[in-house]
Amino acid sequence: MKAVVVLMLVALGAVCGSAQEALPGLRYWQLRREIRQSFQKRDYAAALRLLNEADRAVPDSPDQIFRMAQAEAFLGNEEAAVAHLRRLAGMRVYFNLAREPAFAELKRRADFLALTRAMENLRAERVSRARVAFRLPSPTFFPEGIAYDPRTDAYFVSSVRQRKIVRVSARKVVTDFTGPGQDGLRGVSGIGVDERRRLLWACSNATEAVEGYTPADQNNAAVFAFDLDDGKLAAKYPLAQPGSEHMCDGLVVAPGGEVFVADSMGAAVYRIERGGRELKVVLGPGAGISPQGLALSEKGDTLFVSDYFSGLYAIALPSNRVSRVVSLAKPSLAGIDGLIGYGKDLIAIQNGIEPNRVVRLRMSGDGTTVNSVQLLEVNHPLFGEPTLGVVKGHTLLFVANNPITQFLKDRKLEGLPSPVILSLELR
Repeated sequence: MKAVVVLMLVALGAVCGSAQEALPGLRYWQLRREIRQSFQKRDYAAALRLLNEADRAVPDSPDQIFRMAQAEAFLGNEEAAVAHLRRLAGMRVYFNLAREPAFAELKRRADFLALTRAMENLRAERVSRARVAFRLPSPTFFPEGIAYDPRTDAYFVSSVRQRKIVRVSARKVVTDFTGPGQDGLRGVSGIGVDERRRLLWACSNATEAVEGYTPADQNNAAVFAFDLDDGKLAAKYPLAQPGSEHMCDGLVVAPGGEVFVADSMGAAVYRIERGGRELKVVLGPGAGISPQGLALSEKGDTLFVSDYFSGLYAIALPSNRVSRVVSLAKPSLAGIDGLIGYGKDLIAIQNGIEPNRVVRLRMSGDGTTVNSVQLLEVNHPLFGEPTLGVVKGHTLLFVANNPITQFLKDRKLEGLPSPVILSLELR
């Protein structure tokens, strides 16, 4: 889900060990706030100084690079502005250059016009092999997460609006797995199955998109565990510490029964030990990472974490030492919402950049480097906002069209498409 990222984080004690110096840190979020304020004041020289510092901390953030191009253009530094835009085009990220007021004077330059055409070509690009796996009947369902139970050959899909999870049988019969609002369930985002212990884990949040939302519900985030066979509540874990703002974006279930949880607004990753009664902090706000997607390595000794702005990180388990994942590939690793382990590689669903896409990150043997990025699905005709996915064997199934961003923009439920789950063969 496109979560609101916290701009003022609360520092937590040494969670990340000596590797923390290589991470964004609290200063990065302070820089982002100061950059925004400088633009509001039209102090582009100050903005550029701050942007250069932020770029050293997080060198591959597309929105940051775009801001650098804007600032340089406003200051009359045309060559520098074009160089930043060329960098974005190389990362395969679309921005509407023709509509940007900062670039009005650049329209007389042949290189800028060429970059504008290159950007439009990116927007029109299509890589499409996915097919419809199944649809859900209610356009107001707002699908977000998907999980699979091998024992029953059933899928589970969560709703961030209707406060429930549905079960889709092998024959594609859709029934409620939990009732709306059952046991205090709010909008449901990431979900995961523990087949051996027969549990379905779910992230729940109270947001403006949720049916029946009131301001009193704000920041009511929790992890739920339900009996996979009868849907009864097994456990509930409220997100309360550290800090006061929380968003349970996603989770991943380890083979041994541990559950790792991403809290994007709390800027934290938690662990729920098998049979545990509390959330334990794996990664705290001091690292400056706002986690979205989570995935475990093939051996289960590394937890991969995506951040919308700053890319991909790896947490060594059980030491909790975190480091930035280096990418040798040009395409951007920003905007990753869904993250799924597939053998030694990762499958990433990017809805935080344009064009939205599904990619395969081909990893080095030690998991510290992205050697290449393979485009699997770009601009599918059924895309709305692709979100999360699950791998069954060698097939990826993923949510294609959550309309939450559109709804929060215009507040209309009329005319929304039926939810679609797409399937994509990975070999």
